[in-house]
Amino acid sequence: GAGRSGRVAAALLLAAGLDVLLLDRRDLADLRAWDPAPLPAALRPGVGVFAAYPHEGLWAAAALAPAEATPSSPTTSSSPPPVLHIIRPRHVILALGAHVPTLPVPGNDLPGVVSARGLRHLLARTGRSLAGPVVVIGTGPAAQAHADALAAPRVAPADLLRIVGRRRVKAVETATGRLPARLVALAPDPAPAFELAAQAGAALRWTGRGFAPVCDPEGRV
Repeated sequence: GAGRSGRVAAALLLAAGLDVLLLDRRDLADLRAWDPAPLPAALRPGVGVFAAYPHEGLWAAAALAPAEATPSSPTTSSSPPPVLHIIRPRHVILALGAHVPTLPVPGNDLPGVVSARGLRHLLARTGRSLAGPVVVIGTGPAAQAHADALAAPRVAPADLLRIVGRRRVKAVETATGRLPARLVALAPDPAPAFELAAQAGAALRWTGRGFAPVCDPEGRV
């Protein structure tokens, strides 16, 4: 993972003289949209599939082949096949981030209900701005930060009666009134991305928001 934690870990290990390979499924534009901090030289972006095989002691990653590596035939427009990389690391650091679950509120399946985190990322990647009113639904500092970044009012789920609309979002109805909205951005607490750790053999624990790997005091699984 080449998010903030993964980048810091890779930079520290590279500075210590270790041989480091940093993998992420996102492309460079996506990574820079999430975090403009410098990317380590050890990064390989665009790794779409990743898997752990603990009994064999190897990890496998599939990535798109570089365009120049597979010359295209003048008679075909098919893309080059992905390249499979087999990796036998001595140590693996998982910096996989989190999932953003939905909120169980009435009307959350209407077109125009989106993730607040995903909406901010899309705006950062495309450089676009919002043309209509947005309402953020969530509690806590993270939800408030999303609301501030989107210049949107924030509604706590406990105060929400329903998201109004038939074919698309039109408003948010609360205990104190109705707020116009073209988008409703859900901002629940994120849940740890645990799947790859579980595939590698890690035990899991319930955190109240999702599952997380069981680690010792030094962070080892």
